[in-house]
Amino acid sequence: MDTEDIKLKIAELDNLFATIAVNNRWPAVDSLSKQQIMLMKTLYSNGKITMSELAKHLNLTKGATTIAIDRLVAAKMVNRTRDEADRRIVWIELSGKGSEIISKVKQKRDQLLSDMFSNLTTAEIEQFISLLRKMMENLKPR
Repeated sequence: MDTEDIKLKIAELDNLFATIAVNNRWPAVDSLSKQQIMLMKTLYSNGKITMSELAKHLNLTKGATTIAIDRLVAAKMVNRTRDEADRRIVWIELSGKGSEIISKVKQKRDQLLSDMFSNLTTAEIEQFISLLRKMMENLKPR
């Protein structure tokens, strides 16, 4: 595939993703940024973790992670506590409010993906996932 064909395919993908977003099918969350949602999803999946672990999971600096956490703590989406045995360790976990929001986002997202996959065979879904994994290899830090 030449460069021009790739540009056309990228434009087509962009239009498809935009159609999903415009049709309000992709779950939006209050005034949370994509980074904050990803951070909260990481906490939802991993439970209580340290600030350092969270930064590593998201491939962010500790400073950037701290800024994002500060905003989520202020919005009462996340709880931050110090370790009883070692006060240098800061634990981060979703609050009840944060868990509820991410749970709803996950339900909406799962329904959207289920709807999108409904007319594909199992083999097609497996092929799609395999291709996406292969594409994601190009995004890994070098």
